[in-house]
Amino acid sequence: MSAAHEQRSRRVDLARLAGGQVVQVWSNTEFRGTGFLVSAETVLSCAHVVVGSVPFHVRTVDGRMIPVEVARAFPARHDGGLLYPFPDLAALRLTEPLDGLGVWLDDADPAPGDEVVVHGFSATTPDTGIHPDTLRLSVVGVSGRFLRLQGDQVVGGFSGGPVLNIGTGRICGVLKASREESGSLGGWLVPLEAVRDCLPRVVERNADAHVPGTPWRNVASGVHARQVRLFGRGRSAGADGLTPAQYLSRHVLTFFPRPELEQLEQWCNSESDWLLRLLHAPGGSGKTRLATELCTRMRRSGWLAGFWNEDKENDRLEELNSALTARIPALVVVDYAQARMDDVVALTQSVAQCGPVRPRLRVLLLGRSDRPLWHALTTRLGDLLPPGSAVESLPRVIDTQGTGGEFSVTAAFTQFAKMRGRPGMIPPGALLSHAAHQDSLLGILALALDAVLTEERGGFWQPSDDPLEAVCAHELRVCQEKLTAHMPGDTEFTGPSGTERSAGLLLIATLAPGISPRKLAALLGRVHAGAFGGTRTPNLHGFVACLQELHPALGGGIAPLEPDRLAEALTRRVFASPEASGDADGYLSAVLGARPGQDDAGRVAAAVETVEALARARGCTVVGRIDHHDSYPVLDSALETAIASSPAVLLPALVTSIGVLPNAEPLARLMVPVLECCAESLLEALEPLLPDYPSSMSAVSEIVLRRLLAASGSLLDEPAQFRRLRRLSAYGLRVLDLGDVETAVDAARTAAALAGSLVERSDSYAADYAAALSRLSFLLERSGSEAEALRYSHQAIDLYDGLLEEPDGRRHTLVAAAALSRLAELRILNGQVHSATADAARSVMLCRTAPPSVRQEDTLLACLEMLAVCQQRTGALADAVASDEEAIARLRELALHQPGRYLDRLPDGLYRQASGLLMANRLRDGYIALREAAVLAASLAGWDDTRPGKRRMWMNALIKLSGEIAEFVGEQADWRERLAAAP
Repeated sequence: MSAAHEQRSRRVDLARLAGGQVVQVWSNTEFRGTGFLVSAETVLSCAHVVVGSVPFHVRTVDGRMIPVEVARAFPARHDGGLLYPFPDLAALRLTEPLDGLGVWLDDADPAPGDEVVVHGFSATTPDTGIHPDTLRLSVVGVSGRFLRLQGDQVVGGFSGGPVLNIGTGRICGVLKASREESGSLGGWLVPLEAVRDCLPRVVERNADAHVPGTPWRNVASGVHARQVRLFGRGRSAGADGLTPAQYLSRHVLTFFPRPELEQLEQWCNSESDWLLRLLHAPGGSGKTRLATELCTRMRRSGWLAGFWNEDKENDRLEELNSALTARIPALVVVDYAQARMDDVVALTQSVAQCGPVRPRLRVLLLGRSDRPLWHALTTRLGDLLPPGSAVESLPRVIDTQGTGGEFSVTAAFTQFAKMRGRPGMIPPGALLSHAAHQDSLLGILALALDAVLTEERGGFWQPSDDPLEAVCAHELRVCQEKLTAHMPGDTEFTGPSGTERSAGLLLIATLAPGISPRKLAALLGRVHAGAFGGTRTPNLHGFVACLQELHPALGGGIAPLEPDRLAEALTRRVFASPEASGDADGYLSAVLGARPGQDDAGRVAAAVETVEALARARGCTVVGRIDHHDSYPVLDSALETAIASSPAVLLPALVTSIGVLPNAEPLARLMVPVLECCAESLLEALEPLLPDYPSSMSAVSEIVLRRLLAASGSLLDEPAQFRRLRRLSAYGLRVLDLGDVETAVDAARTAAALAGSLVERSDSYAADYAAALSRLSFLLERSGSEAEALRYSHQAIDLYDGLLEEPDGRRHTLVAAAALSRLAELRILNGQVHSATADAARSVMLCRTAPPSVRQEDTLLACLEMLAVCQQRTGALADAVASDEEAIARLRELALHQPGRYLDRLPDGLYRQASGLLMANRLRDGYIALREAAVLAASLAGWDDTRPGKRRMWMNALIKLSGEIAEFVGEQADWRERLAAAP
C-alpha cells in the first residue's frame, strides 16, 4: 500500500469514527447545535448551545432521541455580550448511556497551520432539514483565549462540534461560532487546555478508556499500516493447496492451549518499559506456533506484533522507533535467534536511541538452546541488555488433559483427515502408542499427518522410526507429481531416480534462501553442472516454476522448505544419496560459490545461511539430534573441500554460524587443517568473530589466537602491545575451555606481566591490569597454587580500590565486587576467616551501589552466598542465616522469571541455606529447606547427571533428621524408599 493510499484510508476511517460520535442538540422542537460523545454517558458541547432552562435532548446518528441533563456549563450564564464568554463549554449527561467509548481527546492543542476537520450538523446542505455536515479548516493561531480557525464557512448548527486534528487523528478541541449563528462571524476553537481545566475527570476517563487496541486509537496511530510495514502481510498456500510440509509449517491445526501462552501474555502486559526474553526449546517443540498465537493476541490488544524478517532492516528500525515514539506498544519476535545475532544487536542499539519517550517494547527471541546463545547475546549487548531480560525453556511436548501426547495426536489426525476431505477416517490403533515415543510436538504432528497421507492413498500405515522423514517422502512425492504433470516429456524427474534428483534440486531453495526465481534457476544450472556433469540437463526453469506454485513466497519468490527439522531430514537424505547429490563436493561448492554481482561480504552472508542449515542437519542441536548418519561423512568431506577452496568465505561463515550452536565440534574440526596454514591476514579477519565465551569453537579460537600471538613478535609499539594483551587474555580462557590449565596459567602470567608494563606507561591501563591479575589469580587457584593466587588477588583489589576513587569509578564497581568475593574465597582457603568476612561484606555493599546492569543480580547472588559461608566460618551464625535467606529470596525471584537459567541452581542454594540453619541449631527450618532441595532436584530433568551422588547425600541426611525431629518421623520411611530408587 502506497503512503498516499494509507493516508486516504486513514482519513476515511477517522471520518467514520468522528461522524459516529456526533449528536444533534435539541430543545423541544428547536435544533440548537452539535455535541459529541466523550464517554458512553457524557456529551461535550458549547455552553451557548444549551443556554436556558428548557429541557434538552440529543438525536444520535441512528435517529434515537435521548433526554439529557446539563451537568456543568462554563460559564453558567451569559454576560450579555455579542459572544458567549470563554471557555463556552458544557457537559451533558445522557439519561440512557450509549455503547462505545466516545471520541479520543488529544494530549495537546493544535499548532498554527494544522489541518482540522469538524463533523456536525447544519441546515445548509442540499437536502432539506438538519443533516450531517463537514467543514475543512486550518488553525490560524491565538485569538484571545480561543484559537482562530479559517477555511470553510462556519455556519449555523456546527457550534459544539468536535474538531479533529488530521495530523494526530484525535479531537483537539470544540468548535465555537457566534452566538447568533444566523449571521456568521467566523469560527474559533475551544482549546483542550480549557476542557482539561474545567472537566479534568472527563478528560482523565476518556484517556483511560482509549487503551491500545481500541478502534479510535488503532486508526489514529495507523496501527494497521504500521503492522504491514513492519511485519508484512503473511503468506498464502500454493496454487494447489497445501503440500505435506505446509500442513506442519502453516499452523493449520487448532492451537492447543498451553500455559506458556498466558505467561507470555502476562509478560507483555507487565509494567516494564521494555523487556527481552529468550524462549528456547528443541526444534519442533512449538516455539514458532506459540509465538504466532501470542502475536495474534497482542494485535487484538492494539499492539504491533509479528516476526522480524531480515529485509529492509534500516527502514523497519526507523518505523519501529516511530511507532514506539508514538506510544504504540510492540512485540518483536526473532526466530532462529542463533543465526540473527546481528539483527538482535541492531534492534537493541536502535531502541536505546529511541529518545526521551520510554518505549513499550517486548523482544521475544526463539532458539533451540540457551547455551551458548544467551552467553553470546549478553556479551555482545553488555549494558544495552534491558534489566529483567530472561531465559525460559519450553516443554518439548504439550501435556494436554494429562495425557501427554495422546490427545494431541488423535486430535491432529482427525483435523488432518478432515482437511484432506476424509472426515470419517479412523486413527490407526498404533498411533497412540507411537506418539509417546516422539521427542517433540512436531514429531507427534508428523506422525498423525503421515498416517493420514498414507491411508488416504489406500496404503497400510506402518509407523516410521522418524515421522519427519516419512513426511519428507510425501513432500517429494507431491513435488514429483507436480513436475510430471507440468513437464510430461522430461524423464529426468520420473521414477525412483527422478525422485532423488528432484530432492537434490529442491534442497537448493533451502540452502540458498531468498534469491529470485531467475537466480535460482541459474544456481540450479551450476549445481547440476558441478554435481552431475556429463548428464542431460533437465528443464530447470520448469522446475523453478513448479516450486513457485508449491512453495510461494512474498514477492513472487520461493520459500525454503519448512519446518526446519523437515529441511534437515531432506538435507540428510540428499547427502546420503549419490543420485540426489551426485558429486557431493561439486554440489556443495556450487551452492557456496560466488553468484553474479555478489561481493565478498555478500558471499559470506549467503554462506552463513547455508552453513547454519547444514549445521542443524549435521547434528549441531540438542534434542532431535542424530549422532550417526550415512550422510555425515559425505557432508563433512564436501564441506572440508569447500573450506579448502574458499577459506576467506567459508571460515568466517562457519565461525559466525556455529559459534552460537551446541554440539558443533564436528564442524569445527573441519576448519583445523586450513587454520593451521592459512595466511595471517585471514586469521586477523577471523579474530573479531571468535566467541569470547565457552563454545564449540574453543579449539578454533585456540588455533587462531596461538598463531597470531606467535606472529606478533616482541618489538611492539603500545597499541600492538595492548592487542597482544587482549589476545593473551582470550587465549588463556579458551585453552582453559579445552582443559589445559597449565597453558592457561602461562598465558595469564604473560598477560599480567604485559599489563603491568603498560600501566607503567599510562594509568589508563589500570583496569586492564586489575582484570589480568584477577584472571591470573582465578587460574592459579584452579591449578592448586592457592597462596600465589591470594597474592595476585590482593594486588588486583589494590588496583580496583584506586579505580573506584576516580570520577568515573562507579563503572568499575561490579567487577571490583566480584574480585573482592574471589579474594574472600581465597582467604577462607588460607584460614583468614575474619578478613574474608570483611571482604565479602564489602563486595555485597559494592553490588548494591553498582549501576544497574545485566550482570548485577548474578554478581550480588554470588557475593551473598560467599558472605554467608564466611559468616558461618566466623561463628556469626545468625548473620549467616540472614545472608542465606536474602540469597535464596533473590534466587527464587530469578528462578520464577527465568527458570531456564536459575531453577537448577535453586536446590544447591537451598542446601546451603539448610546447612546454615542446621549449624545455627534451627533443626526444623533446616529440615524443611533440605527437604525442598531434595524434592526440587528430583523434579528437574538431568539434575542428577551433573551432580552425581549429591541428592543421595541429602536424602541420607533427611533420613537422619526425620528420625530426630518428632514432627517429621512419619516421613522417614518415604525418604528410605526414595533413596532406594535414586540413581
